[in-house]
Amino acid sequence: MDPLQRILHALLVTTVAAIGTSAAADNTPRASLNAATFDAVWTTVRDSHWDPTLGGVDWPAVRVE
Repeated sequence: MDPLQRILHALLVTTVAAIGTSAAADNTPRASLNAATFDAVWTTVRDSHWDPTLGGVDWPAVRVE
């Protein structure tokens, strides 16, 4: 894994850890906030990263994962 992929992976892992893994199955207000936060971070990286190819990372697949 190249350095860019490590950074992107770390960002995603950190975001997922921060919002918790049960957000998709939980309908509480906190779960909704967590899911919205993940979506905002994911979209921001997709739309504003300096490398439009994201270092070859399949960003839509990362979101699904």
